[in-house]
Amino acid sequence: MFRFFLVLAFALCLLSSPAAMAQGNAAAKEVGQKPQQPAEKMTETEAWKKMVGSWRPTAGELAGKPMPAQMKSIRLSISAEKTYSVDFGGLLDKGTIAIDLSGEQMQMKLTGTEGPNVDKVIPAIFKFEKEFLVVCYDVANEKSPTEFKSPDGSSIVILYYERVKDEGPSK
Repeated sequence: MFRFFLVLAFALCLLSSPAAMAQGNAAAKEVGQKPQQPAEKMTETEAWKKMVGSWRPTAGELAGKPMPAQMKSIRLSISAEKTYSVDFGGLLDKGTIAIDLSGEQMQMKLTGTEGPNVDKVIPAIFKFEKEFLVVCYDVANEKSPTEFKSPDGSSIVILYYERVKDEGPSK
């Protein structure tokens, strides 16, 4: 699903209006895209504790262009059992997550088990920036990106996920 929604998002970005692109640029600036910094060193237990929960993208870049507003409907859920699910308007993708904190950048590999990305491995790097989970995917390669940059025309996608507060009915 990740590869599917990222390719879909890329297409949406190319078709989105100038107003939507301006909104995406403003949101990316709001979350503080900064020069490359070394990954915050933490234990695997600490990383999982920070990652578990429901997330939604609030800003991002797709091949050097701002994330279209339509992508804000995506919900990424990460469980303590090291699984993920992505809901993109009722289209579901599920799989497992493995993380590697030994390198310069924290890395993750998503392996699809159900949905459009079944049996696909999607490598990425990630970091925590303020209250955001920032994930950088290279959707066309089998190798993780080495930095949090999405050059024009590339297959690199960066998403800034914000933790979703309880969306259940109000008490």
